[in-house]
Amino acid sequence: MKTKILSAFALILSFAGFAQSEKVNFSEEFKKENQGKSTVEVNEVKELLTIMLAITDFGLENDDMFEQRGDYYQRVLTHF
Repeated sequence: MKTKILSAFALILSFAGFAQSEKVNFSEEFKKENQGKSTVEVNEVKELLTIMLAITDFGLENDDMFEQRGDYYQRVLTHF
């Protein structure tokens, strides 16, 4: 079971190679309007796969792979 989950996770991560490869050039106006504003968005499928790995025996024993001290991690454990 652990092998199947890890294989699925590796497969999803391999799709990262299809990301944008060209350099992005933002205008000075855009930079000025958006300075100090940032958002982080995680694809739902990637988040679910990470959660699936984090709650396995392997994930629970591996604090180098998953940040286990945060509030989000504790909520995930409580939920699942």
